[in-house]
Amino acid sequence: MSAPKRERKETGWFDSPGNVDKLWRGLLAACAALFVVGIFAKSGAHVWIEKIPGALELLAFVGFMVVVRAAKALRPLVSRDEDYYDRD
Repeated sequence: MSAPKRERKETGWFDSPGNVDKLWRGLLAACAALFVVGIFAKSGAHVWIEKIPGALELLAFVGFMVVVRAAKALRPLVSRDEDYYDRD
């Protein structure tokens, strides 16, 4: 026997489009600040790519995008129907 479905009446913080916009703006500001710090921070370069200003930040962003795209491509393989565990 499955549990009765509860109706959700309260709204969460992410349900408001204004809050989501604030989150995106904060994330973009943090990324921009870290990019600027990465450009001006002095560090000992071990390989040639580390000598290019902003190269490691760009490489990290590209790597992140590859992971996101791979997750989207793999979603159909690992996802289940909404009532997968409630079937009799």
